[in-house]
Amino acid sequence: MADGQKLAGSAQRRTNASLIQHGSVVLRRTHPVQPSAAISELVGQDVSFEQFAEALVAAIERAGIRLGSPEPAKVDGDQFAAQYSRHSSEQWIQRR
Repeated sequence: MADGQKLAGSAQRRTNASLIQHGSVVLRRTHPVQPSAAISELVGQDVSFEQFAEALVAAIERAGIRLGSPEPAKVDGDQFAAQYSRHSSEQWIQRR
C-alpha cells in the first residue's frame, strides 16, 4: 500500500512440483480514475519499466536475496502446446 492505495497486484499458484508467481505494478496511470497507486506519481517523475526493474532487483539483492540468471527459461514446445490446449479449452475456462 502507498498513500492508502494498492501498489501491487500479486497471485500465486502452487502445486507439488512448481510455483507460479504473477504480479503487476502500475508505472503510470492510463485512466484518470484508477484504483491503484502509480509509481511515477509516488516518486514525482516518469519511471520507465527498465528503471523500475533495475530498482526492484537492487532492492531484492540489498535484502540478501540472490536472484537467478536473467536468461529466459527453456520451454518444451510439445509440453507447452499440450498445456495451452488444455487451459484454453472452454471446459477449463468455465470450470468452477
